Amino acid sequence: MKKRNKDKIRIITEILAMILFVFFLVQGRIQIWLLLFGGFVVLSLFFGRIYCGWICPIKTVLRPILWIKRKLRIKSFKTPDAFRNEWLRWVVLLGVVSSMLFMRATGVKINFILFILGAAVLLTLFFEENFWHRFLCPYGTILNLTSKISRFKLNVDRTKCISCGNCSRVCPSYAAQKETYGDKYTIEKNECLACFKCQNVCLVDAINYSSKKIKR
Repeated sequence: MKKRNKDKIRIITEILAMILFVFFLVQGRIQIWLLLFGGFVVLSLFFGRIYCGWICPIKTVLRPILWIKRKLRIKSFKTPDAFRNEWLRWVVLLGVVSSMLFMRATGVKINFILFILGAAVLLTLFFEENFWHRFLCPYGTILNLTSKISRFKLNVDRTKCISCGNCSRVCPSYAAQKETYGDKYTIEKNECLACFKCQNVCLVDAINYSSKKIKR
């Protein structure tokens, strides 16, 4: 599939998913959306975090915010070093689940999904995008765990990679990084949002979505 066509399909998918999300939200049937998310959790076992890159309404809302920041050349704060820890995402997830259980037990009615959306928007107004996607998003934390064993993923062919770093610069979740030993780039499949931004900017078409192993 051509890169331009893939982008168009993704945008259409995001818009349709957003309309569906708003419909369930207005109708007070957000449980159906959570069931839909559960289905994508299962799919992530095979295809990675396609929910994050193609469906997630939070990411769809963040898209115009990030576009405006780029156009106005508004600089974002870097993710604070104190928050660059894997434990943070689990603390956030535990906090969200605990709060939802508490509200259910006490009868307190708060739309927690809107609260999470608001938090994502507020943080992205000031910080770089990957602060939310990699370290804070509770949905991403669940998908991060299930996608560890996914068969399909974005692979970098080392025989083609020219170490330009374009993939790393556009990655919204720190998934594309230079190898620990070597100057080539690799993509962590459980952190990858399957948004294909890295593939779009690759100068030598070294990145492909498949079940094939990375060439060494």
